[in-house]
Amino acid sequence: MIKQPVIAFVHIEKTAGITMNFILRNSFGIKHFDVYGLDNTTKCFSQDEFEQVKKLVPRLKSVAGHRVRPLGSFGQNENIVFYTFLRDPIVRTASHYQYIDTHFPRQISPFEEWIDNPDHHNVQVRKIAGADNVEKAIEFIKNKFAFAGMVEDFSDSLQMLNASLPYDLKLVYIRKNVAQKTDMKNKLLNTPALRKKLIEANRSDIEFFEWFKEYYEYRKKAFRPETFKGLQEGSGSTSYYVNKAFRNLIYKPLVRVRNLKVNGNMKLQRQMVGLK
Repeated sequence: MIKQPVIAFVHIEKTAGITMNFILRNSFGIKHFDVYGLDNTTKCFSQDEFEQVKKLVPRLKSVAGHRVRPLGSFGQNENIVFYTFLRDPIVRTASHYQYIDTHFPRQISPFEEWIDNPDHHNVQVRKIAGADNVEKAIEFIKNKFAFAGMVEDFSDSLQMLNASLPYDLKLVYIRKNVAQKTDMKNKLLNTPALRKKLIEANRSDIEFFEWFKEYYEYRKKAFRPETFKGLQEGSGSTSYYVNKAFRNLIYKPLVRVRNLKVNGNMKLQRQMVGLK
């Protein structure tokens, strides 16, 4: 029996992921699964978690999430078709800080402290390769990804993506998570001392993105871009609302119950060894 391929969106922060997730939910309905929440103690979605998801969604066609990466046991699954979107690393990092500053102002540290955290350095290279290794990230994009799009050329990238996947996407979108105010991002990008910090934190990502721009343009030539249709703003289909209902009414309650059990077991284990 031939296994049905599953497409896997490697969602890097601030690379049009919200729009991409809308397209996936709109295209596949309940056959698409956002994997956040299953096991946030690890950085990578595992094959064991994937098997759990398939029990919950037997006709699964698509998964997406920040923990979906071409690494570990899940990355070895030959039935998975990986793809992602990349973005100018300086702009991506500034946009990432602005997003946190806007939505979680009480949790964010000053930019100079935030950018010194290694977790915020070279995010795209590390998300792709699992390490700060440009050569490995390039190898993965060439050999493990069916497609990598560019946020700066998003509409054409989506149509190239559609031609690269085993399933058709509904290429309409709803504008979501678009920053209403860009004062913080503009300050980071236009203040020399702050921009210098952005550059220093993204040396590998900058090198990787410079290579990627040439690779992307080379691949684009094979897709006859003169035939591309512009991406149209639209509304959610029945599939989108079925997916939303499934996430809110079934999946999220199950995750809450599971996390309560996991946290309860961890608390019990700490008490057994004399920890509080």
